[in-house]
Amino acid sequence: MRFVLHTPALHAIGELLESLDSLLTRMAEDVHTVTFQEADQVENSPWFTSLRPHRQELVRRAIEAAAWDGVARNRKEYRVDSPSDIPMAVRFANRPLMILVENQFSDGAFVELAVEAFADADTQRRWKAGKNSAPRGWDFLPAGGGGQMPDFIGAQKAQPPVRLLVLRDGDTLTPRHRLAINSVSWTR
Repeated sequence: MRFVLHTPALHAIGELLESLDSLLTRMAEDVHTVTFQEADQVENSPWFTSLRPHRQELVRRAIEAAAWDGVARNRKEYRVDSPSDIPMAVRFANRPLMILVENQFSDGAFVELAVEAFADADTQRRWKAGKNSAPRGWDFLPAGGGGQMPDFIGAQKAQPPVRLLVLRDGDTLTPRHRLAINSVSWTR
């Protein structure tokens, strides 16, 4: 996920400055991306000047990388517009992407193989980074079968922030044996 930091957020004070630094840690671990809406104003911000030199260099590299990357393709974005948005952004960045599968082992192995075989290089790199980071960037959650998935999704909605991807296979035996999962939507 890409976290977009706007200039007002970079003028946070106290503990919020340290919280912003934890977003850099998730970027350094290659779990998320951090970009800056007004990149030319970053170095004059209280947050940037409070960083250690090696962290300042990390920010400079992120700004340079974003300039070369251009507009991200279909990446989900989390906007951090003001200091009040920082705590939720940090919770969101440190919460794993929950990949809901019917069976953690068989379906989880299938997803692992699919990522290895078909994902682009960037996705494969982030997949491996998310597997090895602490807290993890993603995790499989077993629902116990397609019939239990809607209930499980409903329970997750009650614990924001939610990062949830639902994967369900079509292992029906006959056309009448079909079980449909109703689409579930929510706001963050």
